[in-house]
Amino acid sequence: MKTATSTLLRLNGSAISKLCLEDICLIPRVPCVLSDCSNSWKASHSWTPDALLSKYANSEFECGRISATEPNLLTLKHYLAYCESVAHALTCTSDNPMYLFDAEFAEGWNTSADLAHDYTVPEQFTDDLFCTLRADLRPDYRWLIIGPKGSGTYLHVDPLCTSAWNTLISGYKKWVILEPLENESVSVSNVDCYDEKGGGDRPSIAEWFERTLHGDPFENTGDNVVKIETLYGKGFVFTQQPGETVFVPWGWQHAVLNLPGNPAAAKAEHGSPAIAVTHNFIPKRSIAQVDGFLNAARQENKRWTPGDLSAIEAAVRRSVLGYADRTCATCAL
Repeated sequence: MKTATSTLLRLNGSAISKLCLEDICLIPRVPCVLSDCSNSWKASHSWTPDALLSKYANSEFECGRISATEPNLLTLKHYLAYCESVAHALTCTSDNPMYLFDAEFAEGWNTSADLAHDYTVPEQFTDDLFCTLRADLRPDYRWLIIGPKGSGTYLHVDPLCTSAWNTLISGYKKWVILEPLENESVSVSNVDCYDEKGGGDRPSIAEWFERTLHGDPFENTGDNVVKIETLYGKGFVFTQQPGETVFVPWGWQHAVLNLPGNPAAAKAEHGSPAIAVTHNFIPKRSIAQVDGFLNAARQENKRWTPGDLSAIEAAVRRSVLGYADRTCATCAL
């Protein structure tokens, strides 16, 4: 089921109900940007570089990978020192700075586990199929993200037919978000769409944005949303502002580039990295998406045993019973 939309919705997260957003965006697979979802979060004021260093300076986080099986672990104090050096040294688009993208930051055994108490899942995304799975069956689903100017992620599709929400605490992120590929079977795993269609040597993320958008990759477009047509499909480019939450529906291609801080701000803030938290999830009411997840899970034979798959399928059947029939009375009018 391919989807299309003519605009990127910007909505007030404090004024739209869970059911309404499900009807408008989550089920029909329409991307949107929500404001005011994180106003009450402790993270909104405590996830600054200085505050994080005061508590977690010696905690280790994944900052890329040395190999497919070995993460590149750095203490936060070393990584933030690196970010500061990048902010002063990066003058071109030809480098990919290290990107802190850690899936285990909130695990109970981790020295940074208290970070999990600094935010809550926005109410609109709480009916998550993954919450019904046993902890040992649940795939990675949450990440702490910190990155300096020029870092980010290449164009990809999220794995296992998951949707995602991404809340930006500080800094700015430029997004390219494109309609699902014609062959939606690729949505079961991450896809580097550049390698698939672009060919040649892989550019840096900033170079990819520059080539795709035919302009300055680091331009902050403010609240503007620009429609684009690219080699990879049609979609939008926009800049995520601090405090905004981006919803990415399953199957939608997306790439993200971290921008420099607000030029009008103090010099120290201008060089600060972007800090965000993101979760992958599956709305229980999205029956096509639930089916897609189960099909994808059956193909992930290295992740789950046959017994695991049986347990997952049983949990899914129990959790989605009755959810598909719910609708928002306001949206139905």
